[in-house]
Amino acid sequence: MLTNATPILRQQNTRRKLCARLLPAANLIVWECPVGKSVVVSSINICNTGTVQTNFRLFHLVASESASVTTALMYDMLLQANETTLYELQAYMNPGDRLVAYASTASAVAVSVFGSEQ
Repeated sequence: MLTNATPILRQQNTRRKLCARLLPAANLIVWECPVGKSVVVSSINICNTGTVQTNFRLFHLVASESASVTTALMYDMLLQANETTLYELQAYMNPGDRLVAYASTASAVAVSVFGSEQ
């Protein structure tokens, strides 16, 4: 029987909201991994709050990359009016990595990113 046992505490990787943005009709850095951190993005909620359909693009970029068809996670995904889509993934991000998004209709698409620091 252990009488002087000390509990071992582990840091838990808690999933939390990393950011929320309303997109313009241009590429926007939605979120950038901070210096000294490593993050796993686990889900992205995409919500068309507008009354017309719109297209959506999402890119995962390392520090030297730019948004293009070769860096796209989603490209011209059609969102119907008032539609919400949950995109689940395991995107490992290092300092300086960015998520960039675009919507064809300004101020109609809200994006929320969830993940955990490693």
